[in-house]
Amino acid sequence: MISTTKLISDGTKAAAHLMEGAAHRKLLAFAQVLAGECHRLKSAPPFALVHEFVPAYRALRRHGPAHLPWTAGLHDSAI
Repeated sequence: MISTTKLISDGTKAAAHLMEGAAHRKLLAFAQVLAGECHRLKSAPPFALVHEFVPAYRALRRHGPAHLPWTAGLHDSAI
């Protein structure tokens, strides 16, 4: 899960560099939070990861675009 999340963070950073203005800053902020969480949680047990990614999820909600299809299921989960 950490490896996949790191890839998402790297892809998000790359996408942010293709944008300008506020969209660039917001997406880059989310990517940085996600990268920090990956580094912090690299030795966490698998069952703890879902709950430990809550700060990144909050950053996504605060800084991310209004509609991201891959996050729709997170809102209805047990987080």
